[in-house]
Amino acid sequence: MMRFKVIINKWANFYFFVQNLSEWHFSNRKAYNLFWQEKPGELTSREQQALKLFAKLHKRYPFGRDFYGQIFFVSRDPLGALGRKLPKKDFQSLEQTFLIFEDRFNLLYRKELPALQKWSKLLAKRLRGTMVGERLNTALARLYRTRPLRKMVKVHLLFSAPDYSGGGASEGDSITLEISRYPFSKVNHAVGVIWHELIHLHFEKRYFLPMLKKTFRSDQQSVSFIKEAAASALLPSGV
Repeated sequence: MMRFKVIINKWANFYFFVQNLSEWHFSNRKAYNLFWQEKPGELTSREQQALKLFAKLHKRYPFGRDFYGQIFFVSRDPLGALGRKLPKKDFQSLEQTFLIFEDRFNLLYRKELPALQKWSKLLAKRLRGTMVGERLNTALARLYRTRPLRKMVKVHLLFSAPDYSGGGASEGDSITLEISRYPFSKVNHAVGVIWHELIHLHFEKRYFLPMLKKTFRSDQQSVSFIKEAAASALLPSGV
């Protein structure tokens, strides 16, 4: 049977905070960066320089086998783990960035934690063994010509900006949900975002994604567009 585990991880939020500010990837949330700089203020020149170095370093370890971002979601001591994995110079640059942003992050974390905790309770209750969830699981498996999802899914709750929510799916058994500043009244939409990310995490991988890659062999842009359009047509605001 499929189950959910809702997680608030300080290191995961710290990594999400720094990597989003660095804008190393095209998918960064610009609205979040603007909101995070309202208090205590705009980034200093030292912080800006640190983010440039962070972005440059991260682009050398992008998504895939060398991606190091996942460590912040699974390790209790991610910097220790990265110290053993990365070349010394790269690790020192990474570590320095987190030291520079520690005070700014802690200030934000103290503000956002109560909302994350409330969201954790709301989502845990809404996701716990509902018939709606099983019906969604079965329907998506049929639509995508795959098996229903039968494992524990970890939902990592992250910072957001007012009226914004978002999600992400990684390899393995976990997804992210940017939710701290989203209205609590929109819990159904938040659950829809979770299932949208589960499409990417599980349902599209066995048949649908290989079919797209076979059809559009050298056109990754079309593959990405169509898989996202298909998922969005279903959840969180689709049919």
